[in-house]
Amino acid sequence: MTKNHFLAFDIGASSGRAMLGTLENGHLTLAEVHRFKNQMSCIQGTYFWNIYLLFDELKTGLRKCINELGIQPQSIGIDTWGVDYALVNEKGRLTGLPFAYRDHRTDEAMEAFFQILPKKETYLLSGIQFMQFNTLFQLFASVQQLDPELRIAEKLLFTPDALNFLFTGIQKNEYT
Repeated sequence: MTKNHFLAFDIGASSGRAMLGTLENGHLTLAEVHRFKNQMSCIQGTYFWNIYLLFDELKTGLRKCINELGIQPQSIGIDTWGVDYALVNEKGRLTGLPFAYRDHRTDEAMEAFFQILPKKETYLLSGIQFMQFNTLFQLFASVQQLDPELRIAEKLLFTPDALNFLFTGIQKNEYT
């Protein structure tokens, strides 16, 4: 009987957890290994995610799997909410804490964007539902507000990919 073990991290806006999946004889069992709180941080009126604290929680979940359960997972997967991202500079370091999608910098960005590219064309190009916190409007708000981190950014990684980067050093986005 071969057992295959996989560790999945599921992170939402208010909590996260590490789930161990064990596949044996075609049967999958799930067990929660670690649960933790997640919240945005407000710094000088701007909302951010503390991605380093999240990374520490993921490492705790992995350590519990290995040290407490004696299980070395064959792979790990990371899932989070969409739309938010981290920027990486030329030295391969994050430029700062990622903005949180609920930050008010995007309050007027969507309508301002539609003054440049109308809704119909935006939809035809992106296929996205229009919500002020979508990545497109977050990036547009950063451009409008001359965010200095954009000047030093070489790459953009979506939140799960940024956490994967902290684990592996690999800068890639999962394309879906």
